[in-house]
Amino acid sequence: MASPVSAAADYDPKTDPARKAKSNDPGWKYGYWPDLQNKDKVACILCGKEFSGGIKRFKQHLAGGFGDAKLCEHWSEMR
Repeated sequence: MASPVSAAADYDPKTDPARKAKSNDPGWKYGYWPDLQNKDKVACILCGKEFSGGIKRFKQHLAGGFGDAKLCEHWSEMR
């Protein structure tokens, strides 16, 4: 059994299923809730930036070119 210190050191919020909506929305493959108390904020797994406005606003970050949503630099490398 892992010690509590090493278990905490191994924790990665990006892979925690509790930080993703139970939804079929493909945006959750690349985003997660950095704060479970504020589910309006979604963080990008690829670049680490956080966005207010939920998954819709986050997907605009992945697509780029929507208002003030800047394209994720790492997303263009994945295409």
